[in-house]
Amino acid sequence: MDIKTILKSSVAVGALVALAVPAQAGSISQAGKLDLKVGGNVVKGIAHVDDGVNDHMFIPDGLSADTELYFSASGKLTESVTAGMLFKWNLAQTAAAYSFSNDDGDEVIADAAESVNKQNVYFKHKTAGTLSMGWMSQAGDGASNLKYGKALATTGGFARQTIVRNTTGATTTITASNQLSNLDQGDDNVIRYDSPSIAGFTASGSLHDDGGGAGALRYAGSMGDVNFGAAIAYRGGGTGTKNIHGSVRAQHASGLHLAYGGGHQTIAGSGRSPNLMRLHGGFETSMNSLGKTDIYVTHIENEDVEDPGVDGTETVLGVTQGLDAIGGYIGIAYSTTEIEDGTANTYQDVDVIYLETKVAF
Repeated sequence: MDIKTILKSSVAVGALVALAVPAQAGSISQAGKLDLKVGGNVVKGIAHVDDGVNDHMFIPDGLSADTELYFSASGKLTESVTAGMLFKWNLAQTAAAYSFSNDDGDEVIADAAESVNKQNVYFKHKTAGTLSMGWMSQAGDGASNLKYGKALATTGGFARQTIVRNTTGATTTITASNQLSNLDQGDDNVIRYDSPSIAGFTASGSLHDDGGGAGALRYAGSMGDVNFGAAIAYRGGGTGTKNIHGSVRAQHASGLHLAYGGGHQTIAGSGRSPNLMRLHGGFETSMNSLGKTDIYVTHIENEDVEDPGVDGTETVLGVTQGLDAIGGYIGIAYSTTEIEDGTANTYQDVDVIYLETKVAF
C-alpha cells in the first residue's frame, strides 16, 4: 500500500470520528459557591396480595423507601458556622400502589403523586447546635420507630389500599393499611433546632406554621457489647391533635437486636384516641460478601387509627440482604394484617408476599 492510499484511509476514518463526536461538547458547572452533591435511589417492589377472595401480583413502587432525587450543598459561613441546604423529590411512578376495587376482584393500580420530600436550609454551629427552616422532619419524627438492622417497613402497611373483606367474601368500607400507623409526626413547614450531643443525649424542638410545636429527646450509647438507643417525643397545638410517642432499641455485638415502640394520640372532635404498640426483633450478620443479612420479625398493634373501635394488627416476617457494592439492598417479607372491631363482625386477613430492591446513585 502506497502513501496516498494510507492518507485517504486516514482521512476517511477521521471523518467518521468527527461525525460521531459532537462538535461542541457541553459540561455542567457549579453555579453557586457551596459544595454541591447530587444523588438519589430507585426503589421498586413486587407484591403478591391475597384478600381472602382474590389474589394478584402487582409491581408497585417501594414500601420502605421512595424513589427519589436530591441535591444537597454546604459551605463555611464563618470559622464556626456551616450553612447548607437540602432539596429532595419523591418521584412519581406509574402503578405505585394496589388494591382490589369490587366484589369481582378488578385490580386497581394507583399512581403516586409527585411531592417535594425535603426543602430546607440550615445553619450549624460547632458547639451551639443546628437551626433549620423549611419543609422537613418535625422534631419528633422517627421517635416511635427506632430499630437496628435493615428490615423493610417496620411501620407496617404492606397491604396498602387493599379493602378488607368479611367472612362471606363481601367488601367492606375498611382499608387495611389505614388501620395501622406509627403515630409519627412526619414532615411539615417548621423552624427546628437540634442541640449538639451531650453525654449521648440530643434535644430537638420545632415550631410549625399551623401554630403547633414539637419536642424530642434522644439518647444513643453503648455498654460492653451492647449498643442501645431511646427516643421520646411530644407534639401539640395547631391542628388539635396531640401526640406522645417513643421507642427503645438494643443490639448485641453478635447481631441480635430488639426494639419496642409505643404511642398515643388525642384528636379533637374525632371520637378517636389512637394507640400504638410495636415490637421488633431480628439477627443481623455477615453471611456473604454482598453485605449484611438481616432476618427479623415485626408485630404491630393499633387502635382507633382511622375508625373508632377498629383495631389493626400486622405481623411481618422477612429477610433483607445488603448490596454494599451498589449502596442498596434486596429484601423479601411475608405480612398478614388482621382487623377487629369489637362486634360480631368478622373479617378475612390480608396476606402479602413482598419483594423490594433499592439501587442508590
